[in-house]
Amino acid sequence: MDKNLKIISIIIVTILLLGIFFAFFTDMRTEDPEIEEYILTINVEGEGEITPSEGTHTYQENEEVTITAEAAEEYEFSHFTGDCRHNMHINNGSR
Repeated sequence: MDKNLKIISIIIVTILLLGIFFAFFTDMRTEDPEIEEYILTINVEGEGEITPSEGTHTYQENEEVTITAEAAEEYEFSHFTGDCRHNMHINNGSR
């Protein structure tokens, strides 16, 4: 094997090893790429105040979200709709 072919072979092997090294350690640095995000869309029908505000909000998995809806005078809070199955507690207050 001539000298140039040996040098090229060594360079190729070095590049492959560096690629494997960086791919391995880059993957180890990633904390948790599997964290899911959830979108909360709030639309108001009627009058009153809501927290968070009307619109679209993004939250990460396991992030607790408190939604507060307060009806304006002469209005009454009716209900939430959508996928409301996660640890939901509704307090309509006393009227």
